[in-house]
Amino acid sequence: MKLAIATLVAVVALGTSTRPARADLLGHVMTADYIAPIIGTVAYAGGTATVGAGVEFPGLDGVFDVNISSGQIVFDGFQLATTFSSLPQNGPELTDTTAPWGAVSIDDSTNMVGFDASRLFVSGNTLRINWAGLPFDGNTRVVLDVAVPEPASIGLLAVGLIGISAFRRRSTV
Repeated sequence: MKLAIATLVAVVALGTSTRPARADLLGHVMTADYIAPIIGTVAYAGGTATVGAGVEFPGLDGVFDVNISSGQIVFDGFQLATTFSSLPQNGPELTDTTAPWGAVSIDDSTNMVGFDASRLFVSGNTLRINWAGLPFDGNTRVVLDVAVPEPASIGLLAVGLIGISAFRRRSTV
């Protein structure tokens, strides 16, 4: 009986871990557009790509590459050295046609001056970035981390909670 309780506690502890798991974006189908000058206006249609090895959207808008891996989105390979237009909305929009986006955050390796979380907009399966007025050059990198709860951990938590409930019900009878 004590072993069953210890196992149940271990399962619940594992299922409630605060460590975020990486989303696995490999195999997801993405579309990319460049939005300008106002929200909703597609200035450049980047097409559709399946996330896998290599750069998914080379030369998006003729200015930068978009490389998506299992848990990161990297914008680099910037051409020229200038400032993005100061129009109200100016930046890429990625749509995951496979599933909604999880939590998106800025990785520490991002070096675009002035780029912060207020410039990220996530709604369902659409991720929009507004980098209007921000400077860039050939060394600029914007790296986003994508994290979602791992389905296996959620399942373990559910099993643990069901087990605790059954144990408590059995103990009170």
